[in-house]
Amino acid sequence: MPLLVADDRFESYTGGWPRTESYWDQLGQIASGRKIAILWDGSQPNALYLFDQAPKFDLFVAEAASLAVDEEAVLVPRSMILQKFDDGFAQLRDTIANLKTSGARHIALVGTPPPKGDLAAIRRFLNNEHYYAQIIKASGYNADNIDIISPSVMLKIWYIAQEKYRQIAAEENVVFIAVPKAVRTEEGFLDPIYWSEDVGHANLTYGNLMRDHIASQVGKM
Repeated sequence: MPLLVADDRFESYTGGWPRTESYWDQLGQIASGRKIAILWDGSQPNALYLFDQAPKFDLFVAEAASLAVDEEAVLVPRSMILQKFDDGFAQLRDTIANLKTSGARHIALVGTPPPKGDLAAIRRFLNNEHYYAQIIKASGYNADNIDIISPSVMLKIWYIAQEKYRQIAAEENVVFIAVPKAVRTEEGFLDPIYWSEDVGHANLTYGNLMRDHIASQVGKM
């Protein structure tokens, strides 16, 4: 599939959502001799935790030690969040194994965009995504009054998700390409200049920057 902005360094492979087994099988069929960069399920933290849980929880993450912990929330261990991600990442391991068997030259697993740090903006964006709009409608709430997890807790969950990507990359002997600090605010959130007009995605400017970043890292492989 052509990229929105032509780039001779890359070929894009995408498809419908949710991805099917045939999607990953077809990627395996064209993988031989190629360097493959995988961007995997960056929306999983939102899908699992965006709408506030009962009871409300918080956690301490060393990478985000400057973020306060809500003393009124239930404090949960990061291992619990890591375990929650395990089911969603099982297919990732299978996909990497399939690409290796198919003769991929090198494989890289790419980190995902950090969350947005503005709760009011997230509420505005909720109605722009059919997936979340349907959940809200079914709950009997609307985007203005449904409980949403605090951005600081979501950022901590994002750090844990990146840890999971890094862990899988190490275990599967592939390269992990972390999101560069340049796209993040001082607090660690996605810089607003890289926002798309939805809850979790980044924009084309972010995509162009990440292509340069990926190319610079893949060139070392």
